[in-house]
Amino acid sequence: MRRANSADMAVIFAVCSIALVGITGSAIDLSRRVLAKSELQQRLDTALREAALAPAGRRVATAEAVFDADTPQSIAQIASRSFQIEAGGLSGTATAAVPTTLSSVLGVRSLAVQASGRVAADAVGQDATEPVDGS
Repeated sequence: MRRANSADMAVIFAVCSIALVGITGSAIDLSRRVLAKSELQQRLDTALREAALAPAGRRVATAEAVFDADTPQSIAQIASRSFQIEAGGLSGTATAAVPTTLSSVLGVRSLAVQASGRVAADAVGQDATEPVDGS
C-alpha cells in the first residue's frame, strides 16, 4: 500500500472544500429563496387587498400601482407581475429571481420564486386574499 503524500492530500482537500462550499451555499441560498418568496407573497397580497377596495373599473390599475409602489429592500429582483379580472374577483401573479451567493460555485446564478393570489369580488372591505402556492 502506498501512503498518501501531501500533494495527494491537497487534491483531496480541494475537492472536498468545493463540495462543502457548494452544500453550504445551497443551504444559504435556499433559505434566501424562502425569505424572498414570503416577501413577494406579502407584496402581492397587499396589492390585491388594496385593489379589492378600489372601484371595479380601477382594480387592475390599483393593484399594479400598489405592487410597484411597495418596493422593500429585498434580495429578489422582480421579473414580472400581472393582475387579471376574473368572474369571481381579481387574481395576480408575480415572479422574481434571487441571486445566489455560494451556490454560484456550482454554476447556479439565481433561483426563481413565484407568488400567486386572488381576491373575491364580494370581499370588498374584508381580508379575503387567498395565496395560491406557486413554488
